[in-house]
Amino acid sequence: IEILTPGVQYQMMKDAFTSGGNIEILTSGVLHVKQPNVGIPMSVGLVCSNSFDMMTLPWLVTGHDCVIEDVLPGWTDIDKHGRRIREKTLKKHRETGKVLDLRKSDSDTGMEVDGMELEWHL
Repeated sequence: IEILTPGVQYQMMKDAFTSGGNIEILTSGVLHVKQPNVGIPMSVGLVCSNSFDMMTLPWLVTGHDCVIEDVLPGWTDIDKHGRRIREKTLKKHRETGKVLDLRKSDSDTGMEVDGMELEWHL
């Protein structure tokens, strides 16, 4: 929280106060992975929503959900791929007010792992 501007810190505290101490922090990024059996390198675009209870110290993670936005063959330029995922995420948020569109684990495009819902959009 030290690298956040005072305005962002104020907004986080205001949001936490108005929502009973809970805030949602969205993250997006790209993972470079290699399938162990076949050895195929892949780039995975990921968007996560993390909910925190700010009334506890240290902050308590009360929920997290992730969406796999894309899986591309090979290792992409991580900065360019990350910017594209971030822009797509912000565009969806501006248009719908949401970032994640999670379906339950009975979906053919999603699954549940260790209590976390994962979904992919290919």
